[in-house]
Amino acid sequence: KMEIEDPDDFEIIDSEEEEVEVSSQDDEEADEENQHMKFDKRTGEAVSAEVFSSEATSSEVMGGGETVNLFEEEEAVGDAFMAVKPWIGAVFEPAEHPDENPDPPDEEYKLEYVFGYRAEDSRNNLHYNSEGKPVYMTAAVGVILDPESNTQTFFGGNEVENQAKQHATDKNNHTNDITAIAISNDRTMACSGQNGSKPTVFIWDATTGEKIRRIVLPKGSREVSGISFSQDGQYIATIDNHNDHRVRVYEVESGDKIFEQNSGTNKIYDLEWSVKEGHNEFSTVGNKHYMVWRPLEGLAKKGVYGGKGKMCSHACVTYDQNGTCYTGGSNSRIYCWRNRSLKKTYKVHGAGFVGAIRYDNGRIFSGGKDGNVIISDPNSGEVERTIEIGALIRSIDIFDSKILIG
Repeated sequence: KMEIEDPDDFEIIDSEEEEVEVSSQDDEEADEENQHMKFDKRTGEAVSAEVFSSEATSSEVMGGGETVNLFEEEEAVGDAFMAVKPWIGAVFEPAEHPDENPDPPDEEYKLEYVFGYRAEDSRNNLHYNSEGKPVYMTAAVGVILDPESNTQTFFGGNEVENQAKQHATDKNNHTNDITAIAISNDRTMACSGQNGSKPTVFIWDATTGEKIRRIVLPKGSREVSGISFSQDGQYIATIDNHNDHRVRVYEVESGDKIFEQNSGTNKIYDLEWSVKEGHNEFSTVGNKHYMVWRPLEGLAKKGVYGGKGKMCSHACVTYDQNGTCYTGGSNSRIYCWRNRSLKKTYKVHGAGFVGAIRYDNGRIFSGGKDGNVIISDPNSGEVERTIEIGALIRSIDIFDSKILIG
């Protein structure tokens, strides 16, 4: 700091020197203008690129003792903000409105109608009940259809808590897709099984849809691949989709398990109890698989072909009142078994496997991949009638001179 008392103390600079000084200063300013500049968003000023190269990293600049993130997203303000969210200026809170209520609405829902029928990966799953109404499944719902009024009664489909499927309660109905369903011999009860790590099986009234019994299969069962009632309605047999395809038998009244055994690694497609009175036997069919089970005796034996027919896979099975078993082969033939021994085969279908079969009043009703339902005489093997459907047949049931096809 310098105090100047007398104007005479000022030094007069020669005009030529002044021009030189000014010229030198202009050159420096020109050099600065020619330097590559960067824009500092924080200060709003141009900054020499040297600052960035010598004092900054790829994402930060040191200035005024602060760290600045060059890639930080700028918040829109003013007109820019309105351009991003134009609805802000048009929405206003009402002067008067009800207080916020966190409670759920005081409303209930009731299932009215279900469309669809699961047939892609299931079979023998469409049955008449004792009133002649079709019973079947779709999704996690058992359906009882009244064809005359086109109305439905349900097992399941009730209100549930809003929670994840794996945590949902399955005390009263299925919580996952139903994969198998069967009807009792007197057509008053239905049983159904679902998929899941610990699949649930329910026994329910086939006319009202009311629950009768709940059974839970062990963890690792994956799904219920097949299910069936015994002739007297005292037992149900189930097949799971474990690697060993385990067969279990439960008492209907108590839900207690009375039998369990592995069937092998081959996939099982269907099972059916004998309808012969007092004949506690059922058969399982699948991929290169036919076995006869007598759970009360603890017996399970493979079928014996004995040169009467070619060994093949079987997709469906049924019994007559004498205890003879009939299966649908993958080679389009009907196989006739007695005491687990093959007696004969006969062919009535075109190319492809037999996907559904039912015995009724001395006749075999079979459906094949050829899209036909064929009524044949198992004794002679003669075709008596052909019903053209035009699609793969998965299920057949007969009741009161009516035929139900899925």
